[in-house]
Amino acid sequence: FLAVVESPHTTGPMTGAALSSLHKFLLYGFITKESSRAKEGIDRIARSITNFHFEETDPDSDEVVMMKLLELSALCLRCEVGELLKNSYCWEIFRSCHRISNQEQVSSLLSNTAGNTLAHIVLILFSCPRGNKTKLIQNA
Repeated sequence: FLAVVESPHTTGPMTGAALSSLHKFLLYGFITKESSRAKEGIDRIARSITNFHFEETDPDSDEVVMMKLLELSALCLRCEVGELLKNSYCWEIFRSCHRISNQEQVSSLLSNTAGNTLAHIVLILFSCPRGNKTKLIQNA
């Protein structure tokens, strides 16, 4: 799934399906803090999000793919293993969402969704219990 998300040669629908699959892996807890190589797994997902590419075809379906990317971005930080993410990946996810929200050629719906995702990311990062903030700093 990760290779599909990063490949510039895949279509929007294929990339969307890969993003949906990754979303389910995190949402349903298939990757937990107790999983072997959990840190590597969540870092790899975050890297794929920030290296996201696909072959643009239809503007409407392409925006659906971008919305799936935004959903996965927030979930990456919100899920149980999100605590294991390096600060640099948190920052890159934030920057990716910010770029989407400020693109002029996207619809107002996508731009607003990206803005809402940014707000969720800020809340997620700054509402961690005190002990988890220390972990975030140590993972930098």
